[in-house]
Amino acid sequence: LETERRLRVIAEGISDALWLGDPSGETLHANPAHARLLGRAMPALGDLRDAWFDAIHADDRARVMAAWTDWGHETEVEYRLVRPDGEVRRVQT
Repeated sequence: LETERRLRVIAEGISDALWLGDPSGETLHANPAHARLLGRAMPALGDLRDAWFDAIHADDRARVMAAWTDWGHETEVEYRLVRPDGEVRRVQT
């Protein structure tokens, strides 16, 4: 539908990483900004969550995982992602 097409155009064009998931944790959609942020080719949707978690800096991982244990509530957490080239990016989710 037209509304869905417009939302997809917006999601694909923004520089922020945006994804939609269901309560089970399955990724339903992710925009290209994920690949740019991760510094690698876009993983398959089913692999995106693991790729994202694997990129979280080791010193931040436990804190981020604790913040994300309850997906049903609004949570804000700041942490670092480590790209394959070693560059570190600060993100806020």
